Amino acid sequence: MKARPEIAGLLLWQLNDAKSYHRTGANIRCKPLSQNLAGVYDSYRRPKLAAAVVREKFRGL
Repeated sequence: MKARPEIAGLLLWQLNDAKSYHRTGANIRCKPLSQNLAGVYDSYRRPKLAAAVVREKFRGL
């Protein structure tokens, strides 16, 4: 990954799933159960499948 000149850096946006705000109505951006599920770990900090990939990417840096 360090050998690719088109990549200037790497950032992990969200480590854990987190509580989000609740929106009502038929808005497409409503979160199910007011949860943001974009984390690498769930809200109980159990690893998701992506955790192994993230671990390998950051291990070599």
